[in-house]
Amino acid sequence: MQTVIAEADEATRAVSGFASDPRGVVRITAPPGLGGRELPRIVARIVQRYPGLVLELMLTNRLVDLVGEGIDLAIRGGQLVDSSLVARKVSRSEIGVFAAASYLERRGRPRRPADLPRHDCLSYGGRGGKLPWRLQGPDGESDRVRRHGFPARRLC
Repeated sequence: MQTVIAEADEATRAVSGFASDPRGVVRITAPPGLGGRELPRIVARIVQRYPGLVLELMLTNRLVDLVGEGIDLAIRGGQLVDSSLVARKVSRSEIGVFAAASYLERRGRPRRPADLPRHDCLSYGGRGGKLPWRLQGPDGESDRVRRHGFPARRLC
């Protein structure tokens, strides 16, 4: 009986050690845009706090097969496509719609969201820019706009 209690105590100590001192490889995927701003600071803090971790980063905009590629954590923006995955909101990002003055002189200034599909659009996104834009005006009302155009990554 003493042996069983000793083994249980040892198992408890081992498991509690994992909670306070995680070890191993953690594979993370994130958009390349985060690779130059926030992500390096976050990774540095994690590695400093948990020296037993090895973080592998894959910076890509493509839709990654998390299970098939052995990814532990994905940092992405937008709506969760696969409902079997667990998502947590970690940040909010504000984006805007912009146009050059010369373009507006040539094509006219859109006055409301419904005007946007008639305009040229250069969008950047991991899903080919096909998701609708959800625009919110100064009055707080929001509108979804399906736009045409071409993803920026195809031009570069």
